[in-house]
Order: sequence, then structure tokens, then C-alpha cells
Amino acid sequence: MIDLWNTEVSAGDVVYHLGDFSFFKKYEDVAGVACQLKGNKIFIKGNHDRREHLDQLVKDDLIVAWYDYKEIKLGDTSVVLFHFPISYRDWETDRKSVV
Repeated sequence: MIDLWNTEVSAGDVVYHLGDFSFFKKYEDVAGVACQLKGNKIFIKGNHDRREHLDQLVKDDLIVAWYDYKEIKLGDTSVVLFHFPISYRDWETDRKSVV
């Protein structure tokens, strides 16, 4: 999988990974994979990702950043990057109803 990733991704590319990067329990194993992947990696936390691992990946410069979710624009289109599927319309409705 690492070879396939690196075939498609160049060093300067921005890559958003939408969660569950690995199921490894030890940080060294997670870092061992992340360090081999090209690109500027931004992670969206999945339910199997550990916050302490994600924080350490940032500190070790193996990923650019991580978020629980991230709102971005692709041209004129608003997109919510989230580990679980959700439509933007649902996101806007749910977000406005939260106090």
C-alpha cells in the first residue's frame, strides 16, 4: 500500500486522510508507516486513531496537522471532511441547531 500511495502522491501534494490511519497500538509502528508516505499529510481523526499518536506525528513532522473534522472549499463548493459520511446539507442543518 505504501508503494501505491507513493506512486500517486508527490512530495508537495496535500493529502487528507479521513481517519483510521492504522490499528497499531504502539506509536513507533504508526510513525514507521507515516514516515514512508510522500506528501503533506493532514489527518481527520477516525474512531480508531489515538489522539496522543496524532499529536506526536505532528511534533515529529510526520503529518502537517490533524482535526476532528475540517471544512474546506474546492472551488465554489464547500466540503466537510469527516471520518463518518455526512452530507453538507445535513452538516449545515445540524451545526446550526447545536447550542
